[in-house]
Amino acid sequence: MQKVFYILFTMWYLLPANTTFAFTHADTLRGSNGRGRAWWDVQSYTLQFRLDTNTKSITGNNHIIFNITAAPTDSMQIDLQEPLEITEVFCGGSHENIHAVKEGNVWWIKYPFHKWAVNTTQSIDITWKGIPREAVNPPWDGGISWKKDNMGKQWTAVSCQGLGASAWWPCKDAQWDEPDKGMTLYGLNIADGYSLVSNGTYHSGGAPGLGNYWEVKNPINNYDITFYIGDYVHWEDTLIGEKGV
Repeated sequence: MQKVFYILFTMWYLLPANTTFAFTHADTLRGSNGRGRAWWDVQSYTLQFRLDTNTKSITGNNHIIFNITAAPTDSMQIDLQEPLEITEVFCGGSHENIHAVKEGNVWWIKYPFHKWAVNTTQSIDITWKGIPREAVNPPWDGGISWKKDNMGKQWTAVSCQGLGASAWWPCKDAQWDEPDKGMTLYGLNIADGYSLVSNGTYHSGGAPGLGNYWEVKNPINNYDITFYIGDYVHWEDTLIGEKGV
């Protein structure tokens, strides 16, 4: 009798659990190396973005350089989470705005990619805008944090390890495909008196019209690409190693 009870209890528990934990189509798109991902390998990202603290919105451009590693399909999967939206797409330096079809948190870039040869390096530019998800309990419940410091000054940051980098910028949001040659990040409208801190090395005087930027030259996870904007104080020190270097 006890054995029958355990069997019935297990069946009662597993039936709703099977429904609760079932994978959705959106989960499959994000978690699999499907037809829109398998043929290209990210080499680098160059992010340029502007934040509006009044409307809590973002606009920006992502220049993606990638290698074609297999015969391309005519559809590329770019991840960008709702309610953000892609506004323009340009492939390979072309000035033709390419069609993008939205499917939930995925945008399908429709283009005759099959004309591009395997083992070549190509590029795509993606412009996006919108109001990104706001972090409720960072870093556990990720998104953008729009806060004030103890002096009442603006402090803005992003956390997205669990949520995914596509919560605030368009990318190949797959943890197995890190940009082999790193990333470059430009914050374009940082107000006077504030500083942007990001990954890698800080450089002043970048490309004309873009200004200062942060650069990583090694592979990096998408969710590790982050920023902090606030009224920071700069501290500098010199450490001497064992051999005096």
